[in-house]
Amino acid sequence: MELVYLWVEAYKNIHNQGFNFSPRFNCNYDPDTNALTIDENDDYIENFFGDNINVTAIVGKNGSGKSSIIMALKKINYFHHQEENAKFILCLKSNDKISIMSSIKNINSSYDICYVEQEKYLEHESDIEDKVSISNFYFYDLIAEDGYVEDTKRISNLAIKNSKNNFTFQLTTFMLYPKIIFLYDDEEYKDGLIHQIQPDLVATSEEQGSNYHNLLDLRPNNSLQAYMISIIVEDDLCDDFFQEYNSNNDEEIIQNYYDNYCSDDNKYNLDEYNQLTSNINYEIDKMSEENKELIRKYNKFLVFDFEDIKGRKFSDLSHGEKSIYAQFILMDNIVKNNKDILFLIDEPDLSLHPEWQRKYLNEFMSTFLNTKKGIHLILTSHSPFLLSDIPKQNIIFLDTDEEDNCKVVDGLKEKKQTFGANIHTLLSDSFFMEDGLMGEFAKGKIDKAITLLNQEHLSDEELKYCEQIISIIGEPIVKNQLQRMLDSKRLKKLDEIDAIKSSMEAMQKRLDELEK
Repeated sequence: MELVYLWVEAYKNIHNQGFNFSPRFNCNYDPDTNALTIDENDDYIENFFGDNINVTAIVGKNGSGKSSIIMALKKINYFHHQEENAKFILCLKSNDKISIMSSIKNINSSYDICYVEQEKYLEHESDIEDKVSISNFYFYDLIAEDGYVEDTKRISNLAIKNSKNNFTFQLTTFMLYPKIIFLYDDEEYKDGLIHQIQPDLVATSEEQGSNYHNLLDLRPNNSLQAYMISIIVEDDLCDDFFQEYNSNNDEEIIQNYYDNYCSDDNKYNLDEYNQLTSNINYEIDKMSEENKELIRKYNKFLVFDFEDIKGRKFSDLSHGEKSIYAQFILMDNIVKNNKDILFLIDEPDLSLHPEWQRKYLNEFMSTFLNTKKGIHLILTSHSPFLLSDIPKQNIIFLDTDEEDNCKVVDGLKEKKQTFGANIHTLLSDSFFMEDGLMGEFAKGKIDKAITLLNQEHLSDEELKYCEQIISIIGEPIVKNQLQRMLDSKRLKKLDEIDAIKSSMEAMQKRLDELEK
């Protein structure tokens, strides 16, 4: 499946704007004539990313509408949540056939159009899927992810789920699919729960007097104990519970109060949890169904690590490797368990080192190139490192108009190609850097030096400032030019000193003559 075109009447800062996602076609919708044209692109390069993969990047400055496009697609996919009376056109290609879904009536087009009304979306859903599947939009919002701990929880669930499927998932450079899973109690989760209920514990301690002073030093043995105690506290059972717990510190008391007095549907059990965590590592394909179920059940209380068949551990990977591995293992699971996929990913290179930004697309292609499923990867990015792997025809360039509304522009402002371009060439284009490549703080310091050097006269302190700033500038052309200006000022000052000395000598000579 491939997304070809999206037109949106009004969503956030998008107004009457169309977006071409496929280099195969040039599409345009004119709201004045209600006409939709879809023309084949003669310059299209067949199978550039492989016969099953297409990649589209959306780039632009902050506020230009990159994330808004992703969110608009997400809302259209779940159309019954779409804003009232929102108008859109969505063109997709599947099995060499273009299908069009629209909330706008009577469009002039040579293609058949499936019209859907918002309130009747669910009634039309089967008809739409007969034309083209729109159910496999996967929105992966990396900004909202919770980092390393949450990534390990997701990976553990996927590894256990797929343990019998002989998945050969591999990122080309650093890790295979997990073979061994390591599990540990989540100390941070435990501490967070205790911190959360601390105000209630303080109140209980003050009400009950000094006999309960050590409630403030409450230290459960594990995160499940902390969770159960937090439920007991939330259910206002502090007084009776802490009279028993404080004197005995017994797991049985925690379990008894949790089972008999608390309204929690999860029905956790400390004996089960202790049994599970008594062994910290499990070989995934030999794990019992009972332990798999226990890991799924107690996932929120655990932190995981993984080891592949070559003995490489997830915890030993760099930050960038962990981030990419977590992204790709999730996408791999989606691809293997679904039909053709359209991934909508907002800034997948966020927080990645430039070296991993440079490698990101190559890793993606190596992972998914041989799959038989059709994949369309749509991503937003600020990174020129990533764009150097993508032809201009596969990039949607965004800017804003005078009213800060999203608008599509025709490539880089200096009309350069992106594919195979070096990073400096891309960065130097004013599309990315309107005010140059230099940091704003450094620019201010250098501008001050330039202003001083353009003055007629400089004090010793001003000359010293210019000298110090010039000495640490890394850009050779700027550095050399300012050094010449500084040298000129010094020579001029020396000339002035020589002129003054000559004048003083002449005056002294004249004075001596007058005194004779």
